[in-house]
Amino acid sequence: MRACLIIFSVLFLTCSAAVAQNLFLLSSLDYVNDAEQIAMGESYVANPFGLTSFRHNPATLAGLSGARIYYSYRDNEIHELFKNSYFRDFGLALATPAGNFGLHYSRFNYLESIITDENGVRVSESTLYDYTGYLTYGLQIDQNFAAGINLKIYGSDVDVKSGETIYSADDAYVIDFGLTYSTPGILASSTVSDTLILGIALQNFGSDHKSRFELGESETTIQLPRYLKLGLTYRLQAGYDRYGSLFEYLLTAQYGRWLNPKSDFDKGKADLGGIGFKVRFYEIFSLQIGGYYQSYFNFYGNEDVLNMRYGFSVAVPFKRLNMTEPVSLIFSYSHVPINSTGGLFFSDFKYRTWLFTAQLEYNLNLW
Repeated sequence: MRACLIIFSVLFLTCSAAVAQNLFLLSSLDYVNDAEQIAMGESYVANPFGLTSFRHNPATLAGLSGARIYYSYRDNEIHELFKNSYFRDFGLALATPAGNFGLHYSRFNYLESIITDENGVRVSESTLYDYTGYLTYGLQIDQNFAAGINLKIYGSDVDVKSGETIYSADDAYVIDFGLTYSTPGILASSTVSDTLILGIALQNFGSDHKSRFELGESETTIQLPRYLKLGLTYRLQAGYDRYGSLFEYLLTAQYGRWLNPKSDFDKGKADLGGIGFKVRFYEIFSLQIGGYYQSYFNFYGNEDVLNMRYGFSVAVPFKRLNMTEPVSLIFSYSHVPINSTGGLFFSDFKYRTWLFTAQLEYNLNLW
C-alpha cells in the first residue's frame, strides 16, 4: 500500500509541474468555471457583467450592484482514467458603500485512484486535487475608472480515505491587480444605448508553491504562472419596457501573455486570448458563442487556432413575473469540446464535456 501511495504522490507532483508550465493541464488557479464566460471564448478581463470575471480582473467586481451567490460544476471525466475528475466553484459577492467584496473557492479534482496492497486487493482510494481561495475587493474610483485586488491562496493535496499520505505541500500566497475604464458609446437615446469597457490585469504575483513526499528530502518548487491580460467589452442595449432592456448584445475580446516562462520552448508558448459574443432577449434567454486561443496544445484545445465553445442561459427575473422582489435566478450551460488528438492516446476517449452554473442575484443595493 505504501508503494502505491508513493506512485500516486509522484504522479501528483508531475501533474502539478505540468499545470505550472501551462501546457497539459489546468489548475484551480487559472481555469474558467463560469458557463457563460467559457462559452464566450474565456474573454473576461474587461467584462464587469460576467459572474466570476473578478477571478481574472478584480476591478470588474466594482460593477456589481446588490448581492449574488453562485455555484458551478464542470465535468472533466474525459476518460475512465480520470474517474470523478471535475472543477467545482462556489462563492458570493456583495456591494457596499465602501466598495464591493467577493469570496470565492475553486477546486480541481484531477482524478481518483484505487489503492491496492501487494496482493492486488483494494484497500483504499486516493483523490488528487488542488484548490484556490479568493478574497476580492473592487472599487469604482470615479465615473470611468475602477480598480481591484485579489488576495489568493493556492494549495494542493492528496486525500486518502484510509491510511496516511506521504504527500505534503506549502500553500502559495499570490495577488492580482486590475483596472477597468468604461465610457458611453456613440448611441444614446431613449431606446438604444451602448458602452465600451477596457480592462487590464496582472495575475499571480507572490510566493511559490512547494510540495514534497516522505522518501528522502526531495522537494518540488513551482513558481506559479504570472500573466498580463488586456481586454475590451462592447455592450449594446436596445428597446426598453418598465422591467428593463428587451435586447442586449455583448462583444468581448482578450489577449494574455504568460510573463514568467522558464525554458525557450515555453517562451514560444506564452500567448493566449479569446473572443466572445452574446445576445440576450427580455433579460430571460441568451445565447453565447466564442473562440479560445492558446499557443500550446492540451486536451482542451489545439494550438494557434480558435477553439470554439458555445452555450446558453435562462434567467427567471422575478420582476417579469409581476413580483416585487428584485431577485433573479439564472441557469447557464456550456458545451466544451475536447481536443480530438486525445483519441490517439486513449481508447473510449470522450470528445466533449459540459459545464453548469447556477446563481441567485439580489439586484438592489442593501445599503
